[in-house]
Amino acid sequence: MVSPENEPAPLRRNRSFRILWTGQFAAQLGPGMGAVAYPVILLDLGGTPALTGSVTFLLGVAAVSARLPGGAAADRFDRRALMIAAQGTRALAMVVLCLGLLTGSPWLLWLVVIVALVDVVGHEAYRFAERAALPHIVRSTDLSAAVGRNEARNQIASLIGPVLGGWLMAVSRTLPFGAAALGHAFAAIGLLFVRERLQHPRTPAARGDGSRLRTWTEAFSWIWARPELRVLLLSCVAPNLVITGVVLTVVMVGAEAGVSTGQIGTVLGVASLGGIGGALGAAALLRRFSPRGLVLATLWWLPITVVATIPLVDHWAVVFPSRRPWRPHRCCPSSSAPTSS
Repeated sequence: MVSPENEPAPLRRNRSFRILWTGQFAAQLGPGMGAVAYPVILLDLGGTPALTGSVTFLLGVAAVSARLPGGAAADRFDRRALMIAAQGTRALAMVVLCLGLLTGSPWLLWLVVIVALVDVVGHEAYRFAERAALPHIVRSTDLSAAVGRNEARNQIASLIGPVLGGWLMAVSRTLPFGAAALGHAFAAIGLLFVRERLQHPRTPAARGDGSRLRTWTEAFSWIWARPELRVLLLSCVAPNLVITGVVLTVVMVGAEAGVSTGQIGTVLGVASLGGIGGALGAAALLRRFSPRGLVLATLWWLPITVVATIPLVDHWAVVFPSRRPWRPHRCCPSSSAPTSS
């Protein structure tokens, strides 16, 4: 935490917090745009729905795998350098993908997968470093408000990202990735103007002489020692898989229906209003109900809503009124795309 003599300004006048908030908001639009862009690009390249689903699952596994080591990295390395490296690497990866799309690289399918993996891992590395740095740039009394504003930022980005990505993609397949590159670069450059130290100086005692492997696996051991936390984490796996599957289904069904990516992005953006509603209503619900009751209610409610949508599968024209055969965009010619098995 910050010392009293170096206590920062109130949140409304906190320059460093505004820089971090704005930079991450610009970068956070990238994953939202990717929710539309990556599946559509894979379909453009001749990928099957099974391949697209497998790539999405791979990205989810990469995100989960990067989270626990991400906390250790935020403590072990310089957080400012880690965040700049994460955003800079993501920006560079997006630029490379744009060049691949423009030139029609024969390795474009693999390039899309690699860039998506870099994007996911970089996002997790930045996210944990930013959370750990937050107490060093805001007052302790403002920490809860700062966390709330960051959560609101994430929800707003999840609303705007798919809409923006869909409509940019309707103009050019490279535009969403170019916009994401600019957002990541903006976030990285902004960190150079944050004056505060983002972590306490590490003393020799804090560095310790313990095993480095133990440093990276400590989070796994901590979770394994708490049965209630293991159960909670496992209970979140299925809902996340279902939500990801629903989003992917909407994108692929819309693509096969031949509607514009702008319409698809708009549908996903409207759907994310539910997440914003949940975030806004969480505090009121927790005052009325226990956390255990809310988790159980959510786990029962999710399969009911998914089953209720099954009769609508054959009536997607309600959501996507324009139905025409899907054809690859000319920036991703099928003749140069590698075939998938």
